[in-house]
Amino acid sequence: MTNPKYAYAVAQEGDVWTANIVRRVSARKSMVSKSQAGFKTEAEAAAWGEAELKAFVDSLAERNQRKAAKREVRLEAEQAKALAAALALEAREDAEDEEELDDSANAWDLDDDLNDE
Repeated sequence: MTNPKYAYAVAQEGDVWTANIVRRVSARKSMVSKSQAGFKTEAEAAAWGEAELKAFVDSLAERNQRKAAKREVRLEAEQAKALAAALALEAREDAEDEEELDDSANAWDLDDDLNDE
């Protein structure tokens, strides 16, 4: 799988080769994420770059999956907490409504008792 955000680049510095894992930050800016110097040939540097790029991108994918799983658990917990709070509020409102009904029923009972006399 190719990733347009990451690539490798090989450069010669004197008589040694350097391989860099490069991340595309924006359309105009790139940043070296990982580097290895001291290769005797361009082919060695390119082989390291290809292998390391694959490992680097795979590592990022695994990390993203772990973070997504943790985020999903966290969101489910937040939703459960919000649901529990909503149910508690609804129960409290129902209890207050029942209290008001009981109070109004008692008031009518009192009026009936007075009328009976």
